[in-house]
Amino acid sequence: MTNLGWSLDAASLGARFALPRLRLINDFDAAARGIAHLAPTACAVLQDGTPVQDAPRLLIGAGTGLGVAFLVHGTTGYQPLPGEGGHAAFAPTDAAQAGLWQHLHARFGRVTLEHVLSGAGLERVYGYLAARGEIAESAALRAALRGTASQAAAITR
Repeated sequence: MTNLGWSLDAASLGARFALPRLRLINDFDAAARGIAHLAPTACAVLQDGTPVQDAPRLLIGAGTGLGVAFLVHGTTGYQPLPGEGGHAAFAPTDAAQAGLWQHLHARFGRVTLEHVLSGAGLERVYGYLAARGEIAESAALRAALRGTASQAAAITR
């Protein structure tokens, strides 16, 4: 697994749980396969627009890494194309992002989207902005950051 120190083996898991057939897939492959089954009330419009019939779709989400899957329409409906989009390079578009890139580059060398857009990425961005005095921390936030192993949840809240 890319961002966790886990090793999974479908044959071993299948044998352990007496499963005649087991296939392991990327988490965003699974999400892409399930999205068509969501009720309309389970979706939210983030930006108004006109849907394009059979257009490609994208799923993206920050977690331990940056999950990405594309859906392309074919003869049997939408087919998922999971990927590791989080490993694409982070390309700053302004001076503020360039400063963040330089900060991360000094630490990691190559800077990927995942270095910025993930749970750990949220912590890195927050730390960078806080160190520069660009974030006004409240006492409650400082206490929350000290009281949790995952600062990303406290930062998001």
